[in-house]
Amino acid sequence: MIDQATVNRIIDSAEIVGVVSDFVTLHRRGQNFLGLCPFHEDSRPSFTVSPAKNICKCFACGEGGTPLNFLMKHEHMSYVEALRYLAKKYGIPIVEKEVTKEEIERKNNREKLLNANAFARDAFAECLNSSSEGRMIGLSYFKERGFTPETIKAFDLGYSPSSRDFLSNKAKEAGVDRSLLEALGLAIKQDDGKYLDRFRDRVIFPIHSLSGSIVGFGGRILKSSDKLAKYINSPDSDIYNKRKELYGLYFAKQHISKQDKCLIVEGYTDVLSFHQSEIRNAVASSGTALTIEQVRLIKRFTSNVTLIFDSDAAGIKAAMRGIDILLAQDMNIKVVLLPDGHDPDSFAKAHSPEAIKEYIDEHEEDFIRFKINLLSKDGASDPHAKAMLITNIVESVAFISDDLTREVYARDSAALLDVSEEVIFSKVSSIRKERAAQEQRERERERNREQIAEHVTETDPDPADFEPMDEDTSVRVDTPITPPESISQDEANTDFPSETELSLLSHIIRYGDMIISEEDADEQWTVTEIIGEQVSDLREEGHLSSVFTRIMDECIGGIQEAKGEGIPAFNPTKHLSYHPDDTIREIANKYITEEYQLSSLHKEYEAEKKSGEAIMRLIMTDILTLKYKIIEGEILKELNIIKALSAQSETGEISSHVTRMQELNGIKRQIAELLGDRVLMLISK
Repeated sequence: MIDQATVNRIIDSAEIVGVVSDFVTLHRRGQNFLGLCPFHEDSRPSFTVSPAKNICKCFACGEGGTPLNFLMKHEHMSYVEALRYLAKKYGIPIVEKEVTKEEIERKNNREKLLNANAFARDAFAECLNSSSEGRMIGLSYFKERGFTPETIKAFDLGYSPSSRDFLSNKAKEAGVDRSLLEALGLAIKQDDGKYLDRFRDRVIFPIHSLSGSIVGFGGRILKSSDKLAKYINSPDSDIYNKRKELYGLYFAKQHISKQDKCLIVEGYTDVLSFHQSEIRNAVASSGTALTIEQVRLIKRFTSNVTLIFDSDAAGIKAAMRGIDILLAQDMNIKVVLLPDGHDPDSFAKAHSPEAIKEYIDEHEEDFIRFKINLLSKDGASDPHAKAMLITNIVESVAFISDDLTREVYARDSAALLDVSEEVIFSKVSSIRKERAAQEQRERERERNREQIAEHVTETDPDPADFEPMDEDTSVRVDTPITPPESISQDEANTDFPSETELSLLSHIIRYGDMIISEEDADEQWTVTEIIGEQVSDLREEGHLSSVFTRIMDECIGGIQEAKGEGIPAFNPTKHLSYHPDDTIREIANKYITEEYQLSSLHKEYEAEKKSGEAIMRLIMTDILTLKYKIIEGEILKELNIIKALSAQSETGEISSHVTRMQELNGIKRQIAELLGDRVLMLISK
């Protein structure tokens, strides 16, 4: 790891014009530079580079940021890779943090495993192209499937012959430690000490990591066999985890980023055929159902996903489970159903690239409509089946964390399913509460396990002496309705900041170290410290997102530490825009590239040139708005409960909820008076 002093030196040395001009031709325009945007098809220069602010921004597609952010997006580098690139560019020697012996051993072992996989890749490729068995069986198969020599070479396709020890013997001859093959799942060690190849008699599909290293393999058997699996994949190892890899992503990442869309297909040959047909933004999961880790990988390049399904109903229903994982990560999801008799591989071979693109564009369907149409075919007239369908759809909608998007889908679902919106909203709210409660219980259990483990480590008693924690002892969040002075937690049910929290964060990012207090005051307060003080009650009650609190804590800590004698001033803008956490860095870059534009809520302050008084009004408006929205959400929940109880004729329980709603409306009126009519009108838009 790079030590923090070196990181700071790299950040201070990086100049946006010098970094961008390595990849984009720039022309001076006044104080700035202009060029064609590298992030979208740009015919008129819209990419502006500002030396004064040390940032770049495209005013057509919105991409931009700091030198580090530009490199990570354009070159698809990790945070550390971008830092190393900048260090090399500016001649800054990398000072590594002192690493332990165990860390050195892990690094060396990883390099050995990667080298062993590279050796296997070359051996399989050589066998495919040079041996008689490879050419007759493996190469013939790939050619029959329509794959060109260019595709075969680009994707490092290979062949493992029928010999039981082809790769093992090759490794022995080349001086490669065969225990590495065993660790990678390429060979199996027998009791007599001999090594047998795992992938024998199969065509080979190497799996590339995001950086292009070979981390695993997929193998397809060509002969018919009831005893052997058609496909096998590398088992998990120190360099490969099938949940964290996507086949083809290494080749697709730049195309996904540029087209702002990722196509997800089922298998290796689907990816190969799409890429060969110039549809190069396609990937496939590596022998597993779509996982949250794979979705997060895709999200580094786009939030737009299109799932390509063939007409196999059973396969579609199995794959639909991946939609909920995509929804939970706030992805925009479309679905395309191919014509009968076609899978992505055959469809790509039967159509021109233009026809494939046209079909996808014309047949993309919103995931909710697709899912309802698919599931409603099974017993549409059966009330029980319809109830199960509604539950299935609502469970998917409940995964959506963004309030506005979730509401839109809830209303659409109600209309498509022909049920009342109140029922859908109530069910969504109930599911989200139960999931939050379950997550809380899991966190409590994990804490309990850690505490027990620590105690066992310290005192080393028999673990049987510890009785298991009763489930009811865990802290719950689905407790009865809270008293009026407490605010609903719904807005904090996501780790990502709400819209109002983001507005507050924009003040920290832009003016976080600005002193607001009067000059003769006993204590000087910065914008960041004032926000922290004003939201302390919301934080104590658990209403703020984890990202918001982390940003606030780091900036308050940095500012207060800098108040100590001899400590350099803390700059929230620089700290956050170069932050190692992707989410925090993206939030910061969003606001530093907005040219200090105010939201519609704050237009009246635009002419005040960001005086301390104006910023304080912005902060207080945002804090009151946050509380107002939370109260509104609580009132809506009470109203839905009352409607549901009325429908069930449970009149005895209604009065307490009516009283609760009246109390909340009183709080809402007090906040409304402080905000004023004009601000309320803007909030409601």
